[in-house]
Amino acid sequence: MNYYDDIYLRRVNRYGSFYQERAVGKRIEAFNNFLQKSIYKVSFVDSYADEHIDGILRPYKNDESQTLNYLLVALKYDWPAGTVFDIREKRWMILYKEDLVNTGYNKYIVMKMTHSITWKDRNGDSHWSPAYYNGPMSEKIYDMLRTYLKGVVYKESNKYAYLIMPKTDYILRQDYIIIDNEPYEVTGMDKSSTPGVMYVTINETYLHDVSDPPHKEPDDKDKDFFWFNGE
Repeated sequence: MNYYDDIYLRRVNRYGSFYQERAVGKRIEAFNNFLQKSIYKVSFVDSYADEHIDGILRPYKNDESQTLNYLLVALKYDWPAGTVFDIREKRWMILYKEDLVNTGYNKYIVMKMTHSITWKDRNGDSHWSPAYYNGPMSEKIYDMLRTYLKGVVYKESNKYAYLIMPKTDYILRQDYIIIDNEPYEVTGMDKSSTPGVMYVTINETYLHDVSDPPHKEPDDKDKDFFWFNGE
């Protein structure tokens, strides 16, 4: 047995052949050890890659509502903002990835989705999306967005309710959407401040009758259908 080659080098290089590789390897091992012992450990599925993932979902600093959480995962997992995961029977959307240096993990700020919204686009096709819904934007959420988006944040008149949701091209201004069987009209939006995420302001509106018009029977008179066909 060659002690230098078989034992010493194997022990020294167990995290990598170069200093930088070894440093990263040690940090990855430290995170893996922390992950296994953490009371905030969660397991969830990345449906995009069909992979089971272990991570840490812990409360965001001083957020009693638990709307925001930190999600810590291994370095190999890199997702864009707007990605949604089902974790502990809740839907969480990636809002922002923190820029970390010299760590063995990736750290995301995730937002708990509170509602599922439904709507029809201009072609009549039906859509749905998870979304965070609230009344006028709370100062805590607004301050967080302003901090992490470097001062660029969408803010409408404070009288409107708003949604934060994955970006979609199927919602436009003046669209009619349903939230918990209540109708709303889209009054404004921002799809640019956070790539992958959109901010939508909505206002209550009247319930629309979207059912098909009545079918004209042979015995019906034309004048009775004037308001349906304009003839």
